[in-house]
Amino acid sequence: MYSKINKTKDGNFQHLCGSSIITSSFSITAAHCIQEKYSPYRRGSDDIFLIANVLDLKDLSSTINIDIQEVVTHSDWNPEVKKFDGDIALLKFKEPTIFDGNILPICLWNGSDEMQSIANGKIITFIALEEDDPGYYNYQHDLPNNYPKEYNMPIRNSCTETQKRFTSIATDNTFCAGGLNSGACLETGSSGSSMAVEYNQTYYLRGIVSASFIDFAGCDNYTYTLFTDVLKYQDWITNIIN
Repeated sequence: MYSKINKTKDGNFQHLCGSSIITSSFSITAAHCIQEKYSPYRRGSDDIFLIANVLDLKDLSSTINIDIQEVVTHSDWNPEVKKFDGDIALLKFKEPTIFDGNILPICLWNGSDEMQSIANGKIITFIALEEDDPGYYNYQHDLPNNYPKEYNMPIRNSCTETQKRFTSIATDNTFCAGGLNSGACLETGSSGSSMAVEYNQTYYLRGIVSASFIDFAGCDNYTYTLFTDVLKYQDWITNIIN
């Protein structure tokens, strides 16, 4: 599932973010997809185009458009500071979504701390994961694939010990994944996408893509991706959807 935010007059979409349905009336995404860092503009429900069942970005004939009634960002999200604390938002639908074989919600974790010990997560995105090549500028690094791709990413509870620059954006409510030559570093367009972990043959929402450091060559596979730790926001999510 993908959300396309801020549609222009010519029909194009300026901002592409991921979003995942969690109930028949709500989906979840990153708060910076609603209000970007250092921007005064906050997108409202009329600015957001939520599209479900996207299998090909060039063929949207089988997709389902979901109208948004309300946008709720976490109160800790502060676009005026560098850290990505509270980078989580909920989108409330005008009408409940009907689940079928193509559209299903991702499960929220309601169990013990066992999920914390799961070492790998899966993420589906339309953005290609690229290896770093400092010999050229990668003009294509932020262009999407036509079809969704699935990637496995090793979870790192902390990335600040090996890459100090993450201390400027990481908080106690974030974790990192990928990096260390894993071949997985997420870039522009993957924001808001969900990381899922498998537990007892069921996939649960573990994190939401927040940020990566992008250099002149694009996203290198030694660089981690920062995720919002959804487990830290379970009570907030439950209070909103109930």
